[in-house]
Amino acid sequence: MGMSPGRKAAASSRRNAGPVVSAGAHVGKRIFVELKKAGYGAMMRKVDAGLPVAVVDDAVDYLHISKGELIDILSFKPSSLSTWARKPQALLPQQESDRMARVARVTGVVERMVGGHLAAVEWLNTPVPALGSRKPISLLGSDAGAKLVEETLFRSLAGVYA
Repeated sequence: MGMSPGRKAAASSRRNAGPVVSAGAHVGKRIFVELKKAGYGAMMRKVDAGLPVAVVDDAVDYLHISKGELIDILSFKPSSLSTWARKPQALLPQQESDRMARVARVTGVVERMVGGHLAAVEWLNTPVPALGSRKPISLLGSDAGAKLVEETLFRSLAGVYA
């Protein structure tokens, strides 16, 4: 038994349409920037809904770090990230979304304090003596680490040893 003419046309159309891209793939390319600008209420709603998996690649590009480094910072398992990406909606689970939102939030704070995107990226990726010569970005995987990074930045801008 063959395919109906309508099903044949649909199958042919799918073959010639190019790669299928989920709606979340386009959203993810903006979500990291939107997150860093969001207020706490909006950020909470986005985290509760789950962030698009594509936000990982967006953050890697924005922060000038490797995907492996971001995965380490956020304590994601690479195999889990691959599994999440295969799902139709491709959303991060809530805990992982929360960690990603924390990185975006602190990035936004640093940008406002040091004067822009590139200055923030440089500061986040440069070892800081007051942080035990660790890069601030490496501490953003936990709430305590993020608060320490913010406190260290505030102190350094106030002229206190950092």
